[in-house]
Amino acid sequence: MIVIYQFEEDPQTYLLNKNTIFAQLDQQIMKIRFSFFTLSLLIVPFIGFSQVSSQKENASNAIGIGFDAGITSFFGDIDEGPAQGDIMNNLAFRASVCKNFGPWFILEGQVLFGNLSGEKKRGSGESLNYQYFKTKFVEYSLNADVNIISLFGKNKNPKFNLCVDVGVGVFTFKSKLYDGKDDSVIDSYGYDGKLEAEVVIPVGIKIGYNISQHLYVLAQTSSRIVNTDLLDAKEGNNNSDFYNYTSVGLIYKIFLAPSSKVACPAFK
Repeated sequence: MIVIYQFEEDPQTYLLNKNTIFAQLDQQIMKIRFSFFTLSLLIVPFIGFSQVSSQKENASNAIGIGFDAGITSFFGDIDEGPAQGDIMNNLAFRASVCKNFGPWFILEGQVLFGNLSGEKKRGSGESLNYQYFKTKFVEYSLNADVNIISLFGKNKNPKFNLCVDVGVGVFTFKSKLYDGKDDSVIDSYGYDGKLEAEVVIPVGIKIGYNISQHLYVLAQTSSRIVNTDLLDAKEGNNNSDFYNYTSVGLIYKIFLAPSSKVACPAFK
């Protein structure tokens, strides 16, 4: 016996529903991947803490907990300075946890959040074309740091440190592009209730000084390349936008062995 099935929906409606289901499935997969990555960043410090507990005699196994504040600088299609000249539109903050692996290598989990903005003016008077954008973002990354002083110097516990770092992470954001003449919204991205997540590659340099056994002052700057051309909500040359983050902050070092004086190599 041959059974013939008939669609209750017409073929066009069926295809539309099918595409909708696959789009929703793709969104769920992205959310699962994002949750897994975030969870891994949270697990790393606890793994490091357990290793410090089991190796109290190894002073290089220490944990650093840090916080810093700074400003961002955007490089893309709308990049002639902070929106409307207000540097407050470009503030950002970062929290981090680091774990040593030897005297000069460190893994560091970071959460960076804040604002990006930029403006661009062309012409003057009635022919003035003035646009600006504002973006809010949260970035999660895992970085590998190398302490150049400890790597090439004889002193493995220097007061002064110079470090380079590179990492990979997830960048989530939402942005709006405005007409500078009347502040009306020209375009927006990420404001439709959907999580916008892109891959980010941070590369930076750090300079720091160990002011006490437990406190370390740090100045750093980094370029962070994001795999999108929409940080400013304006499609342009189809290249990846990127931004710089420059900051100062403090690291608090946790030693389970009280006599230890060696901190995370990037945070000594």
